Amino acid sequence: MEEKESILIVDDEEQVLKLLKRLLEMNGYNCTTAIDTTEARQCIESLHFDLILCDVNMPGESGMDFTRYVLAEYSDTAVVMVTAEDIRRLRRPPWN
Repeated sequence: MEEKESILIVDDEEQVLKLLKRLLEMNGYNCTTAIDTTEARQCIESLHFDLILCDVNMPGESGMDFTRYVLAEYSDTAVVMVTAEDIRRLRRPPWN
């Protein structure tokens, strides 16, 4: 039996978390949600994720800073930034 890929969804909007989780689970993925980067850090310390979907703007630590951390500490985990923000307002990519 093939193991399902595991995705962590990080967003401060609960409805976004529920929607993304539902859509991804309908397509066969195992999903975990985190309402902020503090909760997300706890998740990645205890579980392996193949992919992290992360909002850019959240209270506290930004999604950009969290992505930098993930890329430095968990280089085998892919990260995709998701946002409703106007991309022109973002200062620089998280890998710089």
